[in-house]
Amino acid sequence: MNAFTRVLFRLARWIAGRDRAEWLDAMAAEAEAIKGDSTAWALGCLWAAITDRAHRERRVALAILLIPICINLLEFAVFFPVFWLSQVLGLPGWTFVVVFILLPLPFAFAVGRRMALRRALIISTLSSVTLDSIGVVGFWIMFGKGPEVWFEKGSQIYNMTPILGLTCSLCVWLAGASLGSFTRRRARAA
Repeated sequence: MNAFTRVLFRLARWIAGRDRAEWLDAMAAEAEAIKGDSTAWALGCLWAAITDRAHRERRVALAILLIPICINLLEFAVFFPVFWLSQVLGLPGWTFVVVFILLPLPFAFAVGRRMALRRALIISTLSSVTLDSIGVVGFWIMFGKGPEVWFEKGSQIYNMTPILGLTCSLCVWLAGASLGSFTRRRARAA
């Protein structure tokens, strides 16, 4: 078994979790027994680990998809009221951006309240990526401009450079999940 195959098995072990450690040990032993290159076997084991974990964690996978969709629908619902209020009350333009960056906070907080910190952070990170991908794909469909437009000079996400805008968005998700997990631990300790 070569180094790349070992890396694939380590990744499969991490993805599959402790529940499937015995199964992965058996698959690694089979890879050792294969005469020649066992990379195809390791890739198959990795794919099996991914599909098995997705099947066991389908509620989590569904949450990673549904939470960003709900937030996106909420963004559409509050777009015009926020714009109207900012015009009527004379609020600065960044108020609009702050509202949209902070929309995921209660959702991430709820995720943190329901599960352990590490898991909540992973789910929040994947949800953040999904939400921002929905925006990129929506922009692509509506205006015919591909994802590369976000990396052209002068492009903006949340009225910031793409890296800063995406980082701020991710930080809100992670902060919400961390706060939720923290309050969960405090509630259990009390």
